[in-house]
Amino acid sequence: MYLVSVTGVTGSRPDMDYMDGGSLPALVDRIREKTGLPVGVGFGISTPRQAKKVASFSDAVIVGSSIMKMVENGAGPDEIGGFIASLSAVCQRDRQS
Repeated sequence: MYLVSVTGVTGSRPDMDYMDGGSLPALVDRIREKTGLPVGVGFGISTPRQAKKVASFSDAVIVGSSIMKMVENGAGPDEIGGFIASLSAVCQRDRQS
């Protein structure tokens, strides 16, 4: 299940204050109560710090706009792959702890 984390338009956001009050983790929990599907959270996630936070309460972290922005700005496969690897690394560490 794809949970859109904020209302509004897609794109990276410098902060994810809406998560700090517990509203997004609570929403993920409510969705889990209604379905047996994994819950992936996306919209506005653009940094490893944000990805790690989302990974701590969701089944998947969905990142799109920041990668597309890198492509638009001429980033090559190695740079994009490195960014994706940095996101994956923090999410994996969170799953293991």
